Amino acid sequence: MSVLAVVSKAVFEKQAPKGLALGGVWALDRYVSKNPGLASLSEGGALLLVTVRPPDERLWLVAVLEGLSFDGEQWVGRANVAKVVDVTPLLGKLVLATGKGITAEKGKLGMSLQTPRLLAETDVALLRGAIGGGAPEAEPAAKAKTSTKAAPAPPVKPPSAKSAPVVAPAPAADSPLGRALDAVAKTLPKSPEEALDKLLEAWRVRPAAELATLVTLLANAHTGAKFEGSSQAWTKAAKASTSVGRSSLLPALREGKIADVRARVTAASKWGPDPRVGDALAAILREVPFTSDGSFAFWDTVWDAVAAQKDPRFAPLFEELPRKWNVRETLKLRLTRALASVAKKLPPAVALTAAERAQVSALEAALVALQPAAPKGARTEAALLADVYAHPDEDGPRLVYADFLEEKGDPRAELIQLQCAAPSPAHDKRVRALLDKHGKQWLGPLAPVIGAKFEFRRGFLAKAVVKFKNAVEAERFGNDPAWATVEELEWSVFNLPPRGQEDAVRFIGPAMKSLRVARDASPKLLLAAAAPWKIEELQVSVEDLDQFRDLVVSPLLPALRLLHVDYEAAPSWLEGMVDVRPRTLVVEGTEHSHAQWVAAVERTSIERLDLLDEANRWIFRRGEDGALTQLTIEGPISARVKEAYAAYDRPLGPVSVTVRGPDDLLPPKKKVARPAASAKPTFHDVRAVAWTNEGLWVCDVARVTLIDPIGGKLLRTFPINEAGKVAISRDGRRVFTVAYNRLEAYSTATGKAEWKHAGKTGSDEEIDISPDGRFALAANEGRALFCDLDAKTVLREQRADTYYSACISPLGKGWAQTQNDFAYVFTPEPKARGVRMSEGAHRLGWLGDDRLLVGHTDRLEIWDPWKTELLHTLKGPAEQFVEHAGKVACIRDDDLAVLDTQTWKQVWKRKQIGFEEPMAFSPDGQHLLVMPDEGPRILDAATGKDV
Repeated sequence: MSVLAVVSKAVFEKQAPKGLALGGVWALDRYVSKNPGLASLSEGGALLLVTVRPPDERLWLVAVLEGLSFDGEQWVGRANVAKVVDVTPLLGKLVLATGKGITAEKGKLGMSLQTPRLLAETDVALLRGAIGGGAPEAEPAAKAKTSTKAAPAPPVKPPSAKSAPVVAPAPAADSPLGRALDAVAKTLPKSPEEALDKLLEAWRVRPAAELATLVTLLANAHTGAKFEGSSQAWTKAAKASTSVGRSSLLPALREGKIADVRARVTAASKWGPDPRVGDALAAILREVPFTSDGSFAFWDTVWDAVAAQKDPRFAPLFEELPRKWNVRETLKLRLTRALASVAKKLPPAVALTAAERAQVSALEAALVALQPAAPKGARTEAALLADVYAHPDEDGPRLVYADFLEEKGDPRAELIQLQCAAPSPAHDKRVRALLDKHGKQWLGPLAPVIGAKFEFRRGFLAKAVVKFKNAVEAERFGNDPAWATVEELEWSVFNLPPRGQEDAVRFIGPAMKSLRVARDASPKLLLAAAAPWKIEELQVSVEDLDQFRDLVVSPLLPALRLLHVDYEAAPSWLEGMVDVRPRTLVVEGTEHSHAQWVAAVERTSIERLDLLDEANRWIFRRGEDGALTQLTIEGPISARVKEAYAAYDRPLGPVSVTVRGPDDLLPPKKKVARPAASAKPTFHDVRAVAWTNEGLWVCDVARVTLIDPIGGKLLRTFPINEAGKVAISRDGRRVFTVAYNRLEAYSTATGKAEWKHAGKTGSDEEIDISPDGRFALAANEGRALFCDLDAKTVLREQRADTYYSACISPLGKGWAQTQNDFAYVFTPEPKARGVRMSEGAHRLGWLGDDRLLVGHTDRLEIWDPWKTELLHTLKGPAEQFVEHAGKVACIRDDDLAVLDTQTWKQVWKRKQIGFEEPMAFSPDGQHLLVMPDEGPRILDAATGKDV
């Protein structure tokens, strides 16, 4: 892509020839800069150099450098031959690759251009048009390469009425293309639509890069505002669109989920070859927006569309793409193979004759004059938003922006005003209604990487979960100024990131300047910042001692008061450190004893130590003597705590213990009264639920509880050993657990462990139990165990990798699991081979009649696994399945939905209550239990409404 860069006043007056003025030529051949914003020049773009001239801030275009290469210090190319021109009148027409144009306060134009700016194709055409004959003419092949790499032109609103363009006369070339261009020139004043149709016909016969520029200029001069609406509305509009109207549709081609984009690409392909479609497809290939195993069908559609374009401008792009695809090897191999196949079908680059180029130049000059200025209203809005992002702690800029929105009738004005006012129940209710209706839309440019749960404060995004899939997404979305209002951010990484992109998926950048709470950000990028952060609470995965020490003393984290690290950290890392910045240290899943951590922390300035395991939170605070002798234990307390108490008295001295949670298992000297049988229980980290005629069975990591589903009263409870995963049979007969290298099965009738299996297991298995409690499954990345709990034996041990999901057949025939991008089904027979099906499988579940549900990122499949027969496909993702009485509850697009298992139509959908919450149907199938962290919710299975 071509780049706009500034030559400072001092450099221009020192290095330019004396007396250089408008119309003169500065034979410059290099630009001294290491700015990373110039990197795209290595791919064939031009560098357009400007300078700001006093006293009235006139912007001069002083040089155009091409054929550039970087020698480590500077960019060197062919000597400039373009004349110096005043391009100040074009400032309002430049849109840049971002679509936001150039805005600057009076007296600050030079400062605003200090950072190199990527130019849109229309910008390059405007600036070259201003130069006229002084611009160097590129060779046809080179021009094709540059044109291919340019970003699709940003959408432009309709210009104000102008007189019909006058095309400078140029003799028609004696060729079919020449005659076609002559027809375009004659038609243009009367009917731009017809002229564009003729131009597209010429492109389809001779797809020269110069014609692509003309198509873009002509379409942008007459296009409307960018399309806003659903995918269905987009495809409907695409069918009825004219050639000019398609320019307002294409900017939205890449928006939405994978199924939406695939449908739009399919619809756009039916328009026939069009350089605007080619540019949009090229952007998809550069960004690789979808990388999951379920995206393969999407990429097949994209490659079919690319091949149908027959656009020679793809050739240079194809050369660079494989080097830049930072995705998993399986997807990269698939993409590369498809690229090689399509490359063989591309037509050769087209060169124009001198007469044809003259006709193109005449048309281009007429079309450049038609390009509309950047809309004044949009610029005003951009300036108001920029003021909000520059002062995120102040209400004033937000309220000014609200006034602007109110004049437009935008409901977001009300949100800003309500959230900046004093809170009240009425305000809160109205805010919830506004966000339920418009919240996702108001995420704006950040929407593609923000999870389902987010929070607005003072009218702007303040708390969210971010999902960067790869470096492309981090680069595209991570530096948007809209991050300036976000105060709390959690990075979500569900799967292993692509190799070498661990920091990219946890990207944190300077635009996130208001963060107070950051969970799972990249510590490397945190410590590489150029300015201090405002972060007060930080959760990170530390790699080593040096990184840990950098975090606790770094001047980049002056406000840090709480540091949360994972199991990699060790007490020895605190040796020699006395005065550290955080006053609270949280360590999760540590392999070291509590006594070791307490001894290490007591020698520092840390005032509180929290140690987290799978069941409990152990909070040590300093007592009156300054030692960490105040202990609070939060969470379910298991029998293992008895051993821990005895150990505390010896290494730590007297300890004051407070327990928040079930206390019937405490040592006698600290035991308090049991809760009454009628008391409503509290829950912590619920792992599984079942709804039987007896009541609701709720299992967490250390306790099984039976409660009354009507009044919520506790009916019965018994402890289990601390477990990483828990499953309970649908009939409530048995509980199956895995943790600490052991499997255990408990009888709910007695509360006792009936069977144990030790060795070769961990706490990270996917586990399941059959509805009748007879069979159980434990599968991890290495092997799967299929167990008969009645016979108290392992029926089959299968070596097989499980990455996402594993579940047991409800009829006990075997089990299903995902591995190596496929769904597999195994039977208990010791040597029977697994049956493979459904590439790109993500989540699995069973129906009561032994049909298998296979969830993908873009669809739900229903299989007869024993016949390897695909029975039905439903559009849209689905996971976490619970089935009963002809209905299946699942999570779809971050919403909770119920489907009819006969028709596969959606019965209802509502906003998801919590993340991966356990669910269970009532015995009669009339109600659905959902168990988020805050407690049980019972919904009407027919309507989804709370009961």
